[in-house]
Amino acid sequence: MGFVYRQLSLPNHGITSIDILRQFSQIQKLDLRENSITSLATLVYLPHLVCLIVSGNRLTHGLDFCPPSSSSRPHLRMVDLAHNGMRDLGQVAAFFNLETLMVDDNDLTDVSCLTHLCHLTKLSACHNTLTDVSILRGLPLRELYLSGNQITSLDGIDTMVHLEVLHMDQNQLKSLCGVENLSHLRDARFTENCLASLEELQFLEGLPVLTHIALAGNPFTNDPHSRDGILFRLPRITLLDGENVSVAESVRAYNLALHADSKAELEERAKRGMASAPPTTFPEELLRQ
Repeated sequence: MGFVYRQLSLPNHGITSIDILRQFSQIQKLDLRENSITSLATLVYLPHLVCLIVSGNRLTHGLDFCPPSSSSRPHLRMVDLAHNGMRDLGQVAAFFNLETLMVDDNDLTDVSCLTHLCHLTKLSACHNTLTDVSILRGLPLRELYLSGNQITSLDGIDTMVHLEVLHMDQNQLKSLCGVENLSHLRDARFTENCLASLEELQFLEGLPVLTHIALAGNPFTNDPHSRDGILFRLPRITLLDGENVSVAESVRAYNLALHADSKAELEERAKRGMASAPPTTFPEELLRQ
C-alpha cells in the first residue's frame, strides 16, 4: 500500500529541481520556500494543487506552466512568489481562480496580466518597479499592497470599491484623489510620498470605517502641528502612524483647530474694518495658540 501526500513542506533544503514531484499528483499544498528552484514546469503534473509557496527561490518567469489539461477549472487559490527576482509572472492569467497572490521584492514592471483574475481579493506586489495602478482597474480586491514602487497617481483606484486595506508607502503620490469612493477602506498607508498639503485629506474625510492611517514622511507632515491637523480632519482615526490615538488627543486636536479658526476669523474681520469687528487686541488665550 502506498501513501497519498496532500501536503509537502520542504523549506530551505537547497532544492534545485522538483522533477520528482510528478510522482505525487495528489498534493494540494506545497511549500518550497527558500530553496534554489529555477522552474516550476513540473507542477503541471499536480492538478489538485491549491496552495503554492515558492518565495525566496531563483524563479525569473513566475508560473512557467499552464493548468493541467485534465483540469477544466484550475484549483490553485493562493500563490507566494515573493523574493525571486522575477521579470514577469508567466502563465498566472491561466489560473483564473486565484484569490491571493504575493509577488513582493521582484523586478516586475507590469502586472496587466492580472486583469482577468476575477476572484483575486489580495495582491501584494511591494518593492517592484510598478508605475501604474489603473491596470488593476475593476478587480475585486479587498487588500492591495503596493509599497516601494514608482506609482505617481491613484487613477483607477476608485473602481476597486471592495478595498479594505490599501498600502502605498514609498511611492511618488502627489494626490489621494480616487480613494474617496472606497467606502469599505479601514486601513490605509501613504507614508513617504509627495503629499504637500493637509488638504489632500479631503479625499479621506468621508470614508465611514477608516480607522488606521499612516502619513509620516510626506512634505506636509514637516509641520509640527500636522498630527493635530490630521486628527481634526479625520476624527474617526484610532491609529495614526503606528501610534494609538487617545480620546484626550482627539479632543485637544479639535480644540486647537477651533481656536486657530477663531483667531484667523478675528484677524480677517479686523483687517476689513467691519463694524462688528472685535478690538485689535485679541483675547490672550487665543494669541497663545
